[in-house]
Amino acid sequence: LLHNINSGTWPTVQKLDAFNWLRKQKADGKVVNMGFSFHDSADLLEEILTQNPDMDFVQLQINYLDWENSTIQSRRCYEVATRHGIPVMVMEPIKGGTLAQLPPDAAAPLNALDADASAASWALRWAASHKNVKVVLSGMSAEEQLGDNLSTFGQFRPVTDAENAAIRQTADILRSHIRVGCTGCRYCMPCPMGVDIPDNFSIWNKLGMFGQKDAIRQQWTAHFPDAEKASHCVRCGKCEAVCPQHLPIRDSLAKLQTELDSL
Repeated sequence: LLHNINSGTWPTVQKLDAFNWLRKQKADGKVVNMGFSFHDSADLLEEILTQNPDMDFVQLQINYLDWENSTIQSRRCYEVATRHGIPVMVMEPIKGGTLAQLPPDAAAPLNALDADASAASWALRWAASHKNVKVVLSGMSAEEQLGDNLSTFGQFRPVTDAENAAIRQTADILRSHIRVGCTGCRYCMPCPMGVDIPDNFSIWNKLGMFGQKDAIRQQWTAHFPDAEKASHCVRCGKCEAVCPQHLPIRDSLAKLQTELDSL
């Protein structure tokens, strides 16, 4: 797998003739399947797959919250891969954990259909229900999450039309809560000034999604190191140059510092 091809890395991939290097590894029997992970526009993916139609897979960020996102372009990228006959591996199906802990109003449409199903299982089932998806990757940090994932796929059920409608409703509600679409990938780190960008965004998003001002205030003032706060950002732009989501990191850091300080 060639990691994280985007408009910034694509010229280097071409300069190094990386795809032909992959082909040699496959021809020599060192790898069975060759492909790449991708974070950029559907137009760039179209260009890459047109030039390299023999890829065995492409790994894309696909989840129900980013499906119609104009920056991430999950749906459009999926459709490009499908049109080229390239199987898709899904990364970020739960969007860095965001879709595993839903606020009550966002969870309501899903709970109305199945009160016992976890929020994460809804996200995983939705991603895996797309016909050209062959693998769904899930980051896990606890044995109970592993158990839930195994249960979800051990007796897999594609989502129904009614479930799809509920998931779309949940996505609409979530979009109204989230402050910034950070997945916590940490490609922006380390920051030259010591700002922990993903952790700043995580706290800000928790405030937006769940409210809980007292808990967030406690976390921000008592547990989050001052040296890692957004206030130390000098707007150098290094983070934005490598962000796979192309987020307005500098402006967002300034906004979150003001909002969290005012709690």
